[in-house]
Amino acid sequence: MPKQLFFTKQRKPPTINKNIETYCDVDEWHGLDTTASFRKYWRGKNMRGWLFLDLRRLVKPDVVASNEALPFREGTFTELFYDPPSVARGRGQFVGSSMEVRYGFWRKKADFDKNLQAVNAEFIRVLKPNGNLLFKWTQGSGSIRPLGFCLDHLSNFAVSTSASFPSKSGNKRTRVHFVVMRKRST
Repeated sequence: MPKQLFFTKQRKPPTINKNIETYCDVDEWHGLDTTASFRKYWRGKNMRGWLFLDLRRLVKPDVVASNEALPFREGTFTELFYDPPSVARGRGQFVGSSMEVRYGFWRKKADFDKNLQAVNAEFIRVLKPNGNLLFKWTQGSGSIRPLGFCLDHLSNFAVSTSASFPSKSGNKRTRVHFVVMRKRST
């Protein structure tokens, strides 16, 4: 098992896929995608030094675990990528579609709020002192929460830069936000 991994107390230990070294050298962990899905965001990009974590085995992550209890040592990563589902079950155009399978959904707002609270603590723990969190959020009529709500609840981080783009879905009111956040100094 790679020496960088450290398992925190969890009900059941995460699963680590064999040959994880094909993604990065043990001593060169750079980033962690905490919501890997099917790695769609990463197509055509250099993935060397990145690990992919997701709770769903279906999406074939490197590490099967919750982003609410990361199985890594403090200060392991330079960058984290967080692209949580932005819709609740039964809302918007995702219902029953392949998009819902690919990106997931929240059963209710309280589940998303709980996740935001947990990742706020976990992300700050596993990031190196000068680490960054790249937060991707899709805001549209079916979004579970507005972007401002999410940023307020990621209180261990301060916005460094942000950009907003129209969604590729064709819906003119849906926007994709990329927000780079830095660890707040303690």
